[in-house]
Amino acid sequence: MYDLISTRKIRKDAEEMRAAMFAQAARTVFKRLAQPFVTLQKLIDRAQTMQQVTEFDDNWLAEFSMRRADIPAYVAGQITPVRKTVATHKQNVELLDAA
Repeated sequence: MYDLISTRKIRKDAEEMRAAMFAQAARTVFKRLAQPFVTLQKLIDRAQTMQQVTEFDDNWLAEFSMRRADIPAYVAGQITPVRKTVATHKQNVELLDAA
């Protein structure tokens, strides 16, 4: 006996699935091709930041409780600046008080 599902419906569903799979594959390929460029841009930004920060004098660094030896760690994001930590804590306390 003939199925109630038409051949056109099956073909349409198959085309939709094929299009969805192709779109997913294209996104994956694009992400993998773009990843080295994103990484390169991050490295360039880090190098530029390092260059700018190393030009600051010691008095300016002392105002922000930074030592010259810690600059690479700050630029790499491994150390959170003390003032940023204090500001974040104050904001959290204000939010808790407001709640």
